[in-house]
Amino acid sequence: EGGSQKAGPQKEGVQYRWLRDLLDILEHASEPEEFLEHTKLAMFQDQVFCFSPKGEVIALPARATPVDFAYMIHTHIGDTCVGAKVNGAMVPLRTVLNNGDQVEIVTSKAQTPNPTWERFVVTGKARARIRRFIRQQQEDQYKDLGKAILQKAFRQEGYDYSDKAIDGVLKIFKLPTVESLLSSVGAGHHTGREVVHAVFPGSKDTETARKIIPLEKGRTRKHEHAIPLKGLIPGMAVHYAGCCHPLPGDRIVGIVTTGKGVTIHTIDCDTLETFTEQPERWLDVGWDNDG
Repeated sequence: EGGSQKAGPQKEGVQYRWLRDLLDILEHASEPEEFLEHTKLAMFQDQVFCFSPKGEVIALPARATPVDFAYMIHTHIGDTCVGAKVNGAMVPLRTVLNNGDQVEIVTSKAQTPNPTWERFVVTGKARARIRRFIRQQQEDQYKDLGKAILQKAFRQEGYDYSDKAIDGVLKIFKLPTVESLLSSVGAGHHTGREVVHAVFPGSKDTETARKIIPLEKGRTRKHEHAIPLKGLIPGMAVHYAGCCHPLPGDRIVGIVTTGKGVTIHTIDCDTLETFTEQPERWLDVGWDNDG
C-alpha cells in the first residue's frame, strides 16, 4: 500500500511538470518546430494532451475522439458538433486523437447528439450526455407514435380521440399522466385496443380491428389511415427488420414489439407468419404523410 501511495504523487508531479514545461514553451518558443517537437512526445500511454485553436490544453483518456474533446470544452459544443479539424485537416469524428494534436470543433445549431457516437466515445461526460439525449429522444418518439396508434384505434372503433378521454382511464393503467400512457402505448407495453376498451368498456371489436392483415405481395399503395414514418427516427421508436430489410417504395407493415416500439417489415416477409394470430400487434404504416 505504501508503494502505491508514493507512486500516485510521483506520477502526478511528472504530469504537472510536463504541463509547466509545455506552457513555458508556448510562451517562449522561437520556432514552431520546437513547439511541435515537444507536444508530439507521448509521455503517458493512459492520457493524451490536445490543444484548442486558442492554445488551451485539454487532457483526455487514451483513444479519445474529437467528440470527447468537444464535450470537454463545453456540453453545448459537444451536443452541436458536426465535424472536426485535427492539425488543420478535416477528420471523421471517430478519429483517435494523439498527443499534441490541435483540435478545432465545427458546430451547427441544427445538430443534436448522434446515438452512434456512443459506440466510440471514451469519456464519461460524453457518454452520459449522449445517453441522456437518447433517452429523452426515445421518450418523445414513443409519445408521438403512441398518440398516432391511439388516434387510429379510436377511429377504427368509431370514436374521436381526446386527451381528456385518456386522462379518465390513467388509474386503470396505473400511470400518472396522459404522456406516460402515450409513451407506454408507443413502446408496445399497451395496445391501442386496450386503451379504447378502457375508455369505452361496452365497445366491441369492429371487423376492421379483428381483421388479420393478409400477407400479399406488392408495392406501395395508398393507405387511407396509415401511420406515417416521417419524423420517427430509426433505432428509437421505430426499427427496421433485419430479416427483410424494407426500403422506401416497398409495401410495409408495422409489428408492435413490447418495450421496443414498432418493427417495420415488408408485407411479404416470412416472419409475419409468426404474428397471424395477434392482429392487435399489426399497424398499417406508410413511408410518409402521403402514404
